[in-house]
Amino acid sequence: MKKGISILLIFVPLIIIFIACPPKNMQLNESLFYYNNAYRWKRTDVSSDFVHPVYKQLLLKSLRNQEKGINISELEIEDIFVDKERGVALIKIRISYLMSNETLLREEVISQYWLKDDSKWFFVGQTGSDRLGIPIPEEIKSRVFSEANDAGTSDN
Repeated sequence: MKKGISILLIFVPLIIIFIACPPKNMQLNESLFYYNNAYRWKRTDVSSDFVHPVYKQLLLKSLRNQEKGINISELEIEDIFVDKERGVALIKIRISYLMSNETLLREEVISQYWLKDDSKWFFVGQTGSDRLGIPIPEEIKSRVFSEANDAGTSDN
């Protein structure tokens, strides 16, 4: 009985500390999870909530065109780089997918770009493949890409 109580006395404070300290960039991580889950299952209605409002029409058109020909079987976030000063995030994602008219499973790594505006993260495009690319609007390319191509530090 005493052993059980002493174990509780050790783990309860640790659990309280864990709950009180949310993970770094929780808002970005949550946005990534919900957007990419909707992207995988072709739920444009849900993914549109995470697309930057100024560029929503342009980006959603690309998303809808892409939905027609691609079926994503797996999507894995490999790394997250955040430049807090510029409010920019670069996300490396490994995607396994099938083209609608093929049976060959393809795998590619893409880069997603996110901007932070008004304390919320927004998807603004992805590069790395002609089939999976979603153009980054010209007006924000200078904000997304720094001169040194440094995306900041990895939070993974």
